[in-house]
Amino acid sequence: MLETTAYTQLIAHLRPLGRRWRWRAGVQAAHRTIGIALGVAALALIAGRVFPFAEYRLVAGGVIAGWLLALTTYHLVRRVPPFLVAQHADRELALQDRLATALVLADPRSHARAPFDTALVARQIADALTVAAEIDPRHAFRWRLRRALILGDLIALAIVGALVVLPNPMDALVAERARIAETAQTQAAKLEQLAREIEQNRTLAPEERAALVRQIRDLIARLAGNPGDAKKALADLAQFQDQWRAQLDPAAPTEQAALDALARQLARLAGAPDQAPDATQAAQLLEQLAAQLEQMTPAQRAQFADALDRAATQVAARDPDLAAALAQMAQAARGEQASAAQTQRATRQAAQALRAAATDQAFQAALARALSQTEASQRAVASASNSAATPAGNSAPGANRSTAATQVGGGGGTAANTLPPAVRAGVAGAPANPNKAFGVSDLETVYAPVTAGQGRGEIVGGQQNQTGTTTSYEGKAPLPGATHSALVPYSQVYLRYAEIAGQTLERAYVPAGLQDLVKEYFSALEP
Repeated sequence: MLETTAYTQLIAHLRPLGRRWRWRAGVQAAHRTIGIALGVAALALIAGRVFPFAEYRLVAGGVIAGWLLALTTYHLVRRVPPFLVAQHADRELALQDRLATALVLADPRSHARAPFDTALVARQIADALTVAAEIDPRHAFRWRLRRALILGDLIALAIVGALVVLPNPMDALVAERARIAETAQTQAAKLEQLAREIEQNRTLAPEERAALVRQIRDLIARLAGNPGDAKKALADLAQFQDQWRAQLDPAAPTEQAALDALARQLARLAGAPDQAPDATQAAQLLEQLAAQLEQMTPAQRAQFADALDRAATQVAARDPDLAAALAQMAQAARGEQASAAQTQRATRQAAQALRAAATDQAFQAALARALSQTEASQRAVASASNSAATPAGNSAPGANRSTAATQVGGGGGTAANTLPPAVRAGVAGAPANPNKAFGVSDLETVYAPVTAGQGRGEIVGGQQNQTGTTTSYEGKAPLPGATHSALVPYSQVYLRYAEIAGQTLERAYVPAGLQDLVKEYFSALEP
């Protein structure tokens, strides 16, 4: 019973000594290993200045935090046996193994005291209890820190602090890559929206629609997976642009303008002048008007045939089948084919050709939208990458303007200052390879009205004759050609022409620089 009480008292005295020893052991372990943690953190920070990755500060902080957490957890969870604490106390306090011996002899589970005299054991345990009671745990275990290690730790800490505080040139590159990746994701989302719209466009042929959507989705996957490489993103965009430009027909806007003009003319003849039908609806109007040929007046039949002839002439270069069908229908409208069966066959062929042309125009419009979107994506990626170079397939606005004549479609010359003008063959009223398609059916002759206070007076000097009078002659136009009277102020047709230009910009592929040029042109003409 006496040994049990003594053992309990010894354990009570050794418990605060154990906490003190464990605390000192933890500090000394940190003192020995902090240099390693700081060295690894410094390597991570240096790597962040050599290689562009955004998480180098997190890696360095994680190394130090992980070291501190592991060290703290180990020394808090670690169990220190009382006998080990007694041994350390005896050794450091020069107690000659008093505490350890008394702990062994007082342990009721131990049989070590059996060979010894009971009185001697009791006196040894009592002496150990007296010594243990006099030990101050705060001074029991002294700190043992090495100055060389302290100096090395301070140097490592200073290096880590400098690497964290000093500007890192790679931060700008990392931020740029993040912007590029975010921009690529944004452009991929816009392309995805375009792909969905094309999927829902039932005017397109199923094979062409599926192929185009598949290509757009391939481009979306590349942009979405781009890690921030501007060159790769621009190269991917340029690759698909080349594919789509190869399928784009430069003469498609000419045919589209002709079909739009024909559709409006057919709508007027059908009694719906306010409608703006497309080529598919024009086919329905054509069949409706063909069924009403017998009820038309000769003037209406002639107007109907003239509209078909004009459209056939304008689309002949690109779509001979459509031109032949429209010309045949024009002949039927004029009554040159007397048979009703021939008229029905011509109507059916013209309607089918119009529907086929509508499908082709829808595909060309989808290609134009895809090209316009990829050009916008190129500009966005180039802007995000802070690149001074213009993205592939997209030149500066000045360059677009300097080559405007050749890009609009078949111009006879070039606006480049370094090239001589080209020569074209043609006759008045029917130029070869016209510069652009005119989308208005009733070619009004317009003029700019001059209001009061505008303009300036001009004085032309003359020569008196011998009689002292002034001779005047009637002026004539210096250039040959038919004269037309300008009857319609341009302010009355400006909105209509601007609307046609806007529709062309939406449906046809127009380079970005030329789009700005068209908008500036109509802004300058705004009455």
